[in-house]
Amino acid sequence: MIKVQKPRIALYGGSFDPPHTGHVAAAHRVLEILPVDKLIVMPAWCNPFKSSTVAPADKRMAWLKRLFADEARIVVSDLEIKAARKVPTIETVEMLREAYDPYYLIIGADNLASVERWHRFEALNRSVVWVVLGRGELPPPLPSALERVCYIPMRHEASSTAIREGDMRYVPPLLRDEIRSFYNLKE
Repeated sequence: MIKVQKPRIALYGGSFDPPHTGHVAAAHRVLEILPVDKLIVMPAWCNPFKSSTVAPADKRMAWLKRLFADEARIVVSDLEIKAARKVPTIETVEMLREAYDPYYLIIGADNLASVERWHRFEALNRSVVWVVLGRGELPPPLPSALERVCYIPMRHEASSTAIREGDMRYVPPLLRDEIRSFYNLKE
């Protein structure tokens, strides 16, 4: 029997509320560094550690699709949004295994404090290489429980929270008017 090799992917999930130039820079950096066929951008219906999002899932999905429309190696997936519930990352990884080899899991360094509390952490930890995106050359303290970790320094100060509070510096030009209007931000 011939075993068909599945495409190797990196999974980049998040709320993307709203997406910003830091997300785009991170996606490109990951594709430069990691030996993957595709980067799957996975907007969450709602982050399991949050009670809600500001922008609805369909709006965030549409923004991401427009943002990455011309990127051949980036796929924006609606898998978690279609579930219409909080989806633990391990479930997403297991669902993606049908079509892909989900090898790398991209997380921001801000997630390190809670990562060991993620649903079925042990199974997820055995399944992926954690790719931590950080804000400095040196990685922050990494939890010793992480079995396989790769640190990618990023020189980007973008923040979805700051955008929602009115800082438009890191809003992609393609989405600027729509994001300004949606969040009722001043020019």
